[in-house]
Amino acid sequence: NVTRLTMGSGTNTDPSWSPDGRKIAFTSYRDGALAHLFVMNADGSDQRRVIPTSTTSEGHASWSPDGTKLVYPSNQSGTPELYVVNADGSNPTRLTNSPDYESAPEWSPDGTKIVFCYGLNSSDQEIYVINADGSGRTRLTMNTVQDFAPAWSPDSTKIIYAAETIGGAFSKEVFVMNADGSNPVRLTNVPLSDYEPSWQFHPAAHNRTDFDGDERSDLSVFRPSTGTWYILRSANTSLQAQPFGLNTDRITPADYDGDNRADVAVFRPSNGYWYILNSADNSFRATQFGQTDDIPAPADFDGDGKADLCLYRPSNNHFYLLYSRDNSFHFQQWGQSGDVPVIGDYDGDGKSDLGIFRPSISTFYILRSSDGGVIGQQFGQTDDKPIAADFDGDGRTDICVYRPATGGWYLLRSSSNNSFLGVAWGASGDLPAAADYDGDAKWDIAVFRPSEGAFYILQSTNNSLRADQFGANGDVPVPSAYVP
Repeated sequence: NVTRLTMGSGTNTDPSWSPDGRKIAFTSYRDGALAHLFVMNADGSDQRRVIPTSTTSEGHASWSPDGTKLVYPSNQSGTPELYVVNADGSNPTRLTNSPDYESAPEWSPDGTKIVFCYGLNSSDQEIYVINADGSGRTRLTMNTVQDFAPAWSPDSTKIIYAAETIGGAFSKEVFVMNADGSNPVRLTNVPLSDYEPSWQFHPAAHNRTDFDGDERSDLSVFRPSTGTWYILRSANTSLQAQPFGLNTDRITPADYDGDNRADVAVFRPSNGYWYILNSADNSFRATQFGQTDDIPAPADFDGDGKADLCLYRPSNNHFYLLYSRDNSFHFQQWGQSGDVPVIGDYDGDGKSDLGIFRPSISTFYILRSSDGGVIGQQFGQTDDKPIAADFDGDGRTDICVYRPATGGWYLLRSSSNNSFLGVAWGASGDLPAAADYDGDAKWDIAVFRPSEGAFYILQSTNNSLRADQFGANGDVPVPSAYVP
């Protein structure tokens, strides 16, 4: 299904998807000999020049993880230097100031670093890294041959790149190194050339309520009285009514088969079985894993793009995990009596972290998968509901609580040094139902009102209200499946 997106005269190169998949940045020579930076919608519409006043070349842009900025090289100062600009074209700012050639910037998934190439010219370069504000310039490769085309691993801990070998310009191979430049390892070894490597990305916090794979959460409820799931697919507004489960089951929606679509699934406390309807091929899976009082908390802990079976056992404060990658069993003591699980990717490494909320002292305790470090954050009140969601789109789960007594949402945004945000959104009796309904890679604050059978959504794209009647009194909103 190859579709042409650009038309007309001039060459168009270096396309780059925005993090939410709705925009594409690219370089175009349509205005003559100079290269200029453009952005268009994912379907090719609304092509616009990012910096229309620029009289010099710019191109090969990379998006910031939250989709609000672009980093790019420009020869505005003579030789190509790195600049950053807001995605709407405002506030272009120079990041680097060096005498030679800089190119191929790539923003790290955690938003803190930018890797790029630097050298005397485009055919004599090494790989460098800077902080996102331009500080901390560090050389990573120390070779007598060219290193180029760097790309970050999803967890920002490694960089893959291409390099010429001693055989000369016609012999290029792919290497990987740690983000600090240590431990370079050659990955390919063939007679000709391998270059332009790219990592496969598996977001650990993949949308658990996107059943049609369009990157938007679908309105969905589970009706315990009939054991039926009702899903309104956002891709085409079709209604799916899927009988699956008993009224005593706990719903466990997640992407278990790795097709980027949430699967209908339940955990049955009475027999400790998980029942999963795989969306990839509509196959049925039944796995015994757990016991009566366990709390299901599936997520992608091994970074393979598939949700792993996970349970929290309040009786002994242990997590039990069954990894999908190799079916291996793991367990971890974490928490104490009265704690509730709040699973999310708090460190942005592409793997979910074990987390608990302790109502007695209103504190989150997170065990980071990236380095084994512990996050302890006092936030909220005893009767608050902890919410694990990424509200700012930086790929990291934010610490958040919903206060049923007042309908207040309180969160610490990880993208801005845990800056505080409070939003009044809800009424007595509402159930929190946060999810990414508008597809901008940021979860939207939302509630389900049982008395009306309606969702009320505060869309993060434009801060507008969306109200949808969907469901009935007694239904369980699927987005609240993991809210204690």
